[in-house]
Amino acid sequence: DGGVVRLALPLWKIARMRRDVRIYLVWASVGTLALALALSYVASAFFSRPIRRLTRTAKRMSEGDFSCRLHISSQDELGELASALEEMVAQWRARVDEIAEEGARTEAVLEGMAEGVLVVDSEGRILRSNPAFDAMMEPPGPVEGERVAEVIRSPALQEALDRVLRIGEA
Repeated sequence: DGGVVRLALPLWKIARMRRDVRIYLVWASVGTLALALALSYVASAFFSRPIRRLTRTAKRMSEGDFSCRLHISSQDELGELASALEEMVAQWRARVDEIAEEGARTEAVLEGMAEGVLVVDSEGRILRSNPAFDAMMEPPGPVEGERVAEVIRSPALQEALDRVLRIGEA
């Protein structure tokens, strides 16, 4: 009445199936790793693009090119940094323009003066002279870079200049 049915596979078939499953698992792991690497590369390229743009723009600005714009519209910390950098550049540009205008005004005043004017450094070298001063020299001409004592041979003037350089007042 009762019987037993025995079903069995040979051991070599079971070993082969185990080996095939291991190979499939290795290939699935390699494929998953490759997919993860590709996705991480794409994600890092996407997220680092604004940072690279910000770095390039900051480098150009550090070289004096204030005409470049960032155009980063994100609302995160990177967007705030880009906005702050553009504001800083606008302030720099305004300050540089102001200094240039001030220099042009000073230059115009010096150029238009009938009196000879010298600007000297702490070593007594002439940094700037105006045309009226240059015309007084023998021979007439620019004197920038020369020492005052070499250009004007006046002991009284040299003594006054030395006093100014030494104590800061005439």
